[in-house]
Amino acid sequence: MDGPLRAVVVADGRGFGGAQVYARSLVRHAPADLHVDVVTTAEHAPHLAADVEARGGRVVVVPTTVREERAPDLQRAVAGLRPDVVQVNLVDPASMLAALEACAAEAPTVATLHMRGEVPDPARARAAYAALHHVVAVSAEFAAVAREALGVPEERLTHVVNGVDPVPVVAPPGGAVPVVGALGRLTAQKGFDVLLDAVRRLVDDGVALQVLLGGEGREEAALRERAEGLPVRFLGVQDGPAALLAQVDVFCLPSRVEALPLVLVEAVSAGLPAVATDVGDVQLALGDVCVVVPVEDAAALAGGLRRLLADPAERAERGRRGAAVAREHLTAQRMAAQAWSAFRAALARPPAPPRG
Repeated sequence: MDGPLRAVVVADGRGFGGAQVYARSLVRHAPADLHVDVVTTAEHAPHLAADVEARGGRVVVVPTTVREERAPDLQRAVAGLRPDVVQVNLVDPASMLAALEACAAEAPTVATLHMRGEVPDPARARAAYAALHHVVAVSAEFAAVAREALGVPEERLTHVVNGVDPVPVVAPPGGAVPVVGALGRLTAQKGFDVLLDAVRRLVDDGVALQVLLGGEGREEAALRERAEGLPVRFLGVQDGPAALLAQVDVFCLPSRVEALPLVLVEAVSAGLPAVATDVGDVQLALGDVCVVVPVEDAAALAGGLRRLLADPAERAERGRRGAAVAREHLTAQRMAAQAWSAFRAALARPPAPPRG
């Protein structure tokens, strides 16, 4: 489709995490000829408003659609904005089917799949995805979920690696006791319990370190109990990653499930060496600069941390190379450009029936 487009970006979900940051990047780095409005929840609107309004768009607030059977408020909001295309950010494959159905009833609809997950009603899910013009998956693993569990045809599916706006390069403190930083929701997905077990192994072996853990979540009480007696400080909610990254020598993200974690890319962009688990696209995108270890393996995680904590020269070299990789290949500008290009091209084609 040629000429200016009116797009609506739908940003739902609970907690301002990766999917919502991605939505903000789509707005911030949208093509110049694209008018973008956003439909979102009251929780997310304050985080999105400045970027939307800077481009002359509107933010419309509706109740969450997550795990709802219908989404009438969202459908009315989309209809009132009269878009040429609606882009829906899916926090997982099936919890926002009502949003997909509501948007597809009003305008050509595309989506980004940000996570894997259960699909309790496969027939409804396949029908909802069949109505989409295109799906972008943020990891190769999630692209496979779209193909195999949701029936999205290969020609209507694009894998676009995550990216971030570069953050300032930091100067690690480099003190006598090195500092490990971690940041994210305090939930089982992020694997901070495994990090604490790795830290206990290091402490028991006489390795000097301090750990700064930022974020909040439902596992906080259990994690604090697990950290008893360890050199771990809980920092609570962070307004972005910059303050934490400026205080650490090594970044660590021990997630159980991810695509390519935005906070990990931000840490690498800031010039920090990192230890991360082999989830999503981490090995593909950052395997040459990060120490990548198996998921849920406290011994391997401890080994990766021990290696970097003991070698300032290796930390510095990985930090330099990582910053160059992130700033050249893993930017939000590239990510948004590839996603909008795929969505725009898809508008020339009608939706197709799902496979199988």
